[in-house]
Amino acid sequence: MKAIILLGTHKMSGLSNTETLCEFLSGRMRRQGSRAEIVKLVDYSVLPWRCSDMGKGDEWPGIVEKILGSEIIFATPI
Repeated sequence: MKAIILLGTHKMSGLSNTETLCEFLSGRMRRQGSRAEIVKLVDYSVLPWRCSDMGKGDEWPGIVEKILGSEIIFATPI
């Protein structure tokens, strides 16, 4: 199974509590045989949007492709 974890922390460097949780969760998922990927949203250019693709420089469409290709989706913080 493929899993994606959307990490919505605002902390740009260093571990946050939320990132620590995501690392723990992805490790547990991998031990159970899932392919887990953490996408730290602050590392991407996600423009304020009113639709799914705001054009040049918007990396959100690539993230959406990863979401659609996953069976398990986890997002935090909520």
